[in-house]
Amino acid sequence: MSMSAQGIVEEAIVRACRSKFQQLTAGLSPEDKASLIDFALVELDKLRSSDQMPDYRKPAVGLFYALWYLPSQINLAHHLLIENLDFDRGGNIIDFGAGPGTVSLALAMAFIDSGRSEPIYVHEIDVDVMGQLGELIWKEVYEVLRECNKIAPALLGHIHRYAYPNAEALYRHHRWRSLMNGGTPRAVAALHVVYGENWDSVRPDVEKLWTKGQPDWGVFTAPDFPGKAERLAALSFLTQSEGVRPLLSKWGNADRITNLRQNIRKECPPAWKNAWLLEKDVTWQFESAKPVVYRPSVKADRRAGNE
Repeated sequence: MSMSAQGIVEEAIVRACRSKFQQLTAGLSPEDKASLIDFALVELDKLRSSDQMPDYRKPAVGLFYALWYLPSQINLAHHLLIENLDFDRGGNIIDFGAGPGTVSLALAMAFIDSGRSEPIYVHEIDVDVMGQLGELIWKEVYEVLRECNKIAPALLGHIHRYAYPNAEALYRHHRWRSLMNGGTPRAVAALHVVYGENWDSVRPDVEKLWTKGQPDWGVFTAPDFPGKAERLAALSFLTQSEGVRPLLSKWGNADRITNLRQNIRKECPPAWKNAWLLEKDVTWQFESAKPVVYRPSVKADRRAGNE
């Protein structure tokens, strides 16, 4: 079987999410399945229409997040990380608000065909449920790679997940101490973690990750909605921001994921009012983001050859 890196990741998402949906809906009637999906869609609509955070602790919410938002988020992470990643000696990325492995999946897409040998360790911080979904997806990445006779990228097996409510517990973890003593390049990523209701807790956590982690660079994003990007810019260490990146190039539609959503729709009542939402095409394209890339000034000067 031959498949591109993008196709491998998409197929893994489909397999993991299909299995998760079957698990969540075992024994449910079509009406109950529709009710479960309705709840998830209402929660996820907050991403579009409000400054509230969806309840990602509910498994169905994370599942349908992955079946709509995850491809475009991977695109965003890939675009920003690959433009800025310079980890010839390997390295570490701290992914705050990792979701179901957005950054690690973006890196996998970049490295599947690269043959690189130096591992990148991804340290993911998010709620348990999203991390569990990420683990399912990664198991399927391994399986699809095996079926395609491709060698797993170096970062596979080097993903560490922390299910903590804040960053303080992370600093006491032995893996964090190993990270700090590793001497390899480090980065912090915080993609779309800005909400009105969580800003008071997210801001100090991100700033502590920056000051304690002493990274070589960081990438931070917020939806292109009023207020959210302004909060992001208020992070105290963003004094050397490189500003907004250009709009991403198109990667096309995620047809495998669209087909799964449409098949899920067929398991619900024919007259279900929200059926049309599962008929929509899923895309890899991300059109609403205000990303900021930051490097400490000394390192920025070195990159420019101004030592």
